[in-house]
Amino acid sequence: MAKRKGLPEDALDGLIGGGATRRKPTKKAPKEEPEHKSRFTTHIRKDVAEKARDVAYWERASLSAVVTEALEEYIAKREKKRGEPYPAREGQLKTGRPVS
Repeated sequence: MAKRKGLPEDALDGLIGGGATRRKPTKKAPKEEPEHKSRFTTHIRKDVAEKARDVAYWERASLSAVVTEALEEYIAKREKKRGEPYPAREGQLKTGRPVS
């Protein structure tokens, strides 16, 4: 195999402290959610997701803040129409694809 031309392997040792050893990358611990927040995964229409991203961009807000505000307004509107707050759930929501 022909030797490639270029800088010798130790050419940059003077700049980085000669004989420096490379550190292995450390694995980051999983990010924990603050106690007052909850991860919320759902599927929504692509056009709605894009509009939410546009709002977040132009308002210089996080997508989480935009979605939280929208949900708060929606829930307040529904509870006002209903005349009272919704009670706490009595069980878990059904997951998966709806059966028709």
